[in-house]
Amino acid sequence: MGQTTRKKADCAIAGDKGGDNWANVTKFGFFISTTRANSYRNFTIISIWPGADSRVEQEKHLPPVLEQIKQIDSLVVSVNGAGKTVKIQWMLIADLKCLKDIFGHKGPASNFPCTLCRAPKEELNKIGVMRTFGEDEKNYSYTMKPLLPAYHFKVIPPTMHILHGLVNRSLNILWDLTGAKEMGLGIIDKKPDPHTHQFIGDDYSEGALVASLCDFCEGTTMAWFAK
Repeated sequence: MGQTTRKKADCAIAGDKGGDNWANVTKFGFFISTTRANSYRNFTIISIWPGADSRVEQEKHLPPVLEQIKQIDSLVVSVNGAGKTVKIQWMLIADLKCLKDIFGHKGPASNFPCTLCRAPKEELNKIGVMRTFGEDEKNYSYTMKPLLPAYHFKVIPPTMHILHGLVNRSLNILWDLTGAKEMGLGIIDKKPDPHTHQFIGDDYSEGALVASLCDFCEGTTMAWFAK
């Protein structure tokens, strides 16, 4: 996801596991276009291996590549025939599990669930002391050294995953509050699939679901929000 300005060039590294059976592989690479970032043609693979994106597999395959990346902090471009040095701003994009493995954190269920601050789990949503990523991190739910230096990167959370979870939770709340069919919400007369956490089946469609929710919310504050 490269975008160059006069002062810096934004370069994004992304990685994830995908596929089933023989196609089950983990890929890490560069996005090289901001206009069509979702096209496979704009993704340059720098590391690929069969299996999961776990910390164990990351340690097997990523260090040689990441050591080279950590040394790349600028590039020289030609401007009107003269060389100009442009600083590189690295960005890291991955789901939350992959990110916590890269940085050596125990995860969201640990006593200090945030990878950026020291707030304990019972004080989430309050102001916490920001981490220094120094030697004392071993006392704050970090059990391994980061494969990439966090201070060197802008970390981008998986917004699609987060939004998907919020929508599913919202639908569950509606289901619990309304009793579904009794309130005219037959479209959500059962909770999401326990394995996929999604509403699936021939009787589920986006248009019908939106219409049902709007009918239910009409005349309330939620009706304004739905519009």
